[in-house]
Amino acid sequence: MQFRELEEVKICPLCDCPNIKSHMKPDVWHCKRCGVMFRNPRPTQCEIIRSYDSGLTYAQWQQELPIRELLWRERVGLIQRYKSDGELLDIGTGDGFFLSMLGSRYIINSTEISESGALYAKQRGFSPRIGDFMDLDYANEVFDVVTLWHVLEHVLRPGDLLRKIQTVLKPDGLLALAVPNEHYNIIFNAWSEKPLGELEFAREIHLTHFTPGVLRNYLQANGFDVLEFGVDDVHVERNFKTKLLFHSSKQLNRLIGWHCDKAMYFIARRQS
Repeated sequence: MQFRELEEVKICPLCDCPNIKSHMKPDVWHCKRCGVMFRNPRPTQCEIIRSYDSGLTYAQWQQELPIRELLWRERVGLIQRYKSDGELLDIGTGDGFFLSMLGSRYIINSTEISESGALYAKQRGFSPRIGDFMDLDYANEVFDVVTLWHVLEHVLRPGDLLRKIQTVLKPDGLLALAVPNEHYNIIFNAWSEKPLGELEFAREIHLTHFTPGVLRNYLQANGFDVLEFGVDDVHVERNFKTKLLFHSSKQLNRLIGWHCDKAMYFIARRQS
């Protein structure tokens, strides 16, 4: 199966700047103001939902539950360092496995755009609100914690999403997010014709590509104080090469605040 409909991007999906330019052939562009990279053209929202609703991605995750449990426990530990309880909203909860790791510490709320993903979450005892977070009404709700685990790279308007998150966070509320670290692809796939890969139906659809500096600068300029930056463990396959890269990157991050592993996380607090 393939994407049937594509749309052209006319302004930066992160900062809304119209000064955008082709960066890597055939479809990677970048913003001249904030520096973020993004796909142009890209699948429409309807096509993205159709891809997720194929269920293939979530089915694959269920085959990897033992190792994914370790990854989720690490992320739960990150949140607990700063907020040990409270009202939590997980945006794009996928199959809900993260929610099942939280136990009774938090009052749990969640969203999911895909019916296929939400079905798994419901089987785990949760009731995510179905739909795009940007279209859901949270006018009278505020949260102590908002989590965004590998969601920001998938949405059409990541800048709008972060701005809306700020409105639903309590003063000093916590944002925890993880995204792919494109320094990894730029360094290790530099020889490739398509260093950032390509968009494929029923696979992970990465529309926006972040490097640490770009995302940190955007958060700090748009109402968040960055508390922690680090290596997000996404290594489902634990061979010698991935373990070496992961542990080396953690040491590098600890020493100089930078790393080149596959994924990164930020813990940030809403500015009062």
